[in-house]
Amino acid sequence: MTFDQIAEAIGVTNAYVAQLFMNQAQLKPATAAKLAAAVPGITAEDLAIMQKIPFRSFDPTIMQEPMIYRFVEAMQHYGQGLKAIINEKKGDGILSAIDIYVNLDVIKGVLDEDRIVITLNGKFLPHVEQLSANNTAGKYVLLNFLLAIITNYSHLQLCTINIRTKRYNSVSINCACKLFIKFYLIATSCLRFCLVILSLI
Repeated sequence: MTFDQIAEAIGVTNAYVAQLFMNQAQLKPATAAKLAAAVPGITAEDLAIMQKIPFRSFDPTIMQEPMIYRFVEAMQHYGQGLKAIINEKKGDGILSAIDIYVNLDVIKGVLDEDRIVITLNGKFLPHVEQLSANNTAGKYVLLNFLLAIITNYSHLQLCTINIRTKRYNSVSINCACKLFIKFYLIATSCLRFCLVILSLI
């Protein structure tokens, strides 16, 4: 089967199908059933691998492949102009590479030559003005600090009893280590909270 045929059968773009088979996109459970029906030769192991969160990356040597380098060359040549048009139409922002639909078609030109049409249908993401009033980081640190103390109080009592009675074991030692890490994180959170308060004064 072709990528186009599979794409039509499972209801996604042909580029997304290619990404699934290159392990560069995650196969969703509902789509996995459709893919299994569309491609009888695919195994349950293949489907399980495709449903894992992929490590999206590329081999740097891929740039040596002429077709792929043409894509890079096209963006190098047209990128600045396309950016200017996007900014003119929508303002300061970028084209999302996550919320995007990519499709590739082959059409005929006026001279009956084959031509490649690639569509990038991506969401526009505006750059935000970083207003201090909208920065929520640090606003809830004190609340989290109090909740952490309440949550870990019983664990602290248990560890204290074990230490006082000299009932040392792997559980109590592990508990003490975890508490040390938790209270270290709490202390650093409090410090960040204080710094945020000082910055607002």
